[in-house]
Order: sequence, then C-alpha cells, then structure tokens
Amino acid sequence: MMKNNIILIISSVFIILLTGACSSTKKNVRTTPFSANEVRLELKASDFNYLGKTEVTYTYRRFFLIFRKLDSLNNQHNHPRVKRIVKFNGIKNISLNRFGKQAAIKATKKFPEADYYVPVNEKKEVEKKFLGRKIKTSIIIKAYKLKHE
Repeated sequence: MMKNNIILIISSVFIILLTGACSSTKKNVRTTPFSANEVRLELKASDFNYLGKTEVTYTYRRFFLIFRKLDSLNNQHNHPRVKRIVKFNGIKNISLNRFGKQAAIKATKKFPEADYYVPVNEKKEVEKKFLGRKIKTSIIIKAYKLKHE
C-alpha cells in the first residue's frame, strides 16, 4: 500500500513537471526606454545655402509596353556596360527612376560639395511610334549645402 502511494506521488509530480515544462507564460510588461523614441531635427530655409541648379536629361525607347532601351544620358551616347547610379533618398513623389538615377551623376559632378540634391521638376516628351514610343525626360535638380555655425 505504501509502495502504491509513493508511485502515485512520484507519477503525479512527474506529470505536473511535464505539463509545467511544456507550457509557457507570457507577461506583458510596459517599460520606458532611456533613449528617445523619435528624434526631430527642425531645419528652416535659412539653414541652407543654395548652390545652384542643373538640368539632367535622358532619352529611351519603349517597345511592346515592356522593353526599355536607354539611348542617351545628358545628351551623350549611353554606354550600356558602364553604369553609374546616384540614389536620392526622400519623398516617393520626388524620387528618380533607374534612368534618372544614372543621369543625376551630372548634378553630383557639378556640385560635389552639396549636402542635399532636390529634384524639383520633371518634363517628359513622348513621341509615339509603331509598337513603341521614344521618351525624352528632363529633370531640374537643385543643390543645397547646410550652413555650419
């Protein structure tokens, strides 16, 4: 009888440990971090020096609504094996497409000391052809530098 009680106690402890080890508890504790959640940098137009503007152009052909062939960058023949790309990060509405990123090299060469480049205007000329079209795009990019005090 004593042996049955010991087996019953050991088996119940084993079952409690087995079910307790397989379960998990989740505790939601809200804590406040010591670092700031967001950092705001307020800049005004008076904090920038305007360096100038430049116009970049590219011409490409589009066939069957899918294929694109770049013809010229900044009124110079395009070399398809040489690709130099500039990435302007910012608002999606003023971002550049893949050909615009290649043409924007002209702005970075003209104003290498600039901190910010802003594409402000884009003009497209579309010439429709049979089963395709020829598109010439001009983008005006302004260059700014931060004033250092």
